[in-house]
Amino acid sequence: MRPLDLEITAFGPYVGTQRVDFRDLGGSDLFLIHGPTGAGKTTLFDAIVFALYGTVPGTRGEKPRLKCDLAAPAEAPRVVFRFALGPEVYRVERAAAFSRPKQRGSGETQEDATARLRRERDGEVLATRAGRVTAALEELLGFTAEQFTQVVLLPQGEFKKFLVADSREREGLLGKLFGTGVYAEVERLLETRLKALKVRHADVESRRREKLGAEEPEALVARVQACGAERAAAAAEEARRAVEDVGCERGLAEGLALA
Repeated sequence: MRPLDLEITAFGPYVGTQRVDFRDLGGSDLFLIHGPTGAGKTTLFDAIVFALYGTVPGTRGEKPRLKCDLAAPAEAPRVVFRFALGPEVYRVERAAAFSRPKQRGSGETQEDATARLRRERDGEVLATRAGRVTAALEELLGFTAEQFTQVVLLPQGEFKKFLVADSREREGLLGKLFGTGVYAEVERLLETRLKALKVRHADVESRRREKLGAEEPEALVARVQACGAERAAAAAEEARRAVEDVGCERGLAEGLALA
């Protein structure tokens, strides 16, 4: 996923509309967002994650206050994010829920969150409503919000969280990142075949013991070889006696003729 441009309005510390054009960075795969403390660097990360998943990273997402305190009361905190994924370009627009003054009377009314995901090639709207847009983007990107902030976009301090994650969690994240699912599938296939061979071996071993008892295969082979030798000797003896029988029959016939 390559970011193209980001537009934020009444979001975090930004009162008006601010635009960041990532295409100005050229074809670089690595860039640094830097500035003094409080300049709004983390808000840019928050805006990207919010556009994709409707939440912000870390503890800031537990009780998010996304709307700028200085923005107009009726102005919705809004983010528009364009990004490329392979040959396709997508545009996601998302506005956070916020309270605004009632148009009539006193008090406030709650505005619900809105979202829309569109593919720019043909202008097709792929999803609307916050939950459906999030689900569509999870399917497109292959990451949940937590996984995305651990291996793709790493705000301040989040890289340490990835480093200290347990091996099972890290294995799952890196597997998704590097697309090792095909190797896992091969491993599962080999394990299945191994189990089938073990079952077949156990069946053959059971049948062998049923037929041969406790006799080992080596002893059986030796006994078969000994029986073969005895059979060959018996066959030779049979042939010798057959020759003797012929001589005896001839002598008997001559004796009968003389008698």
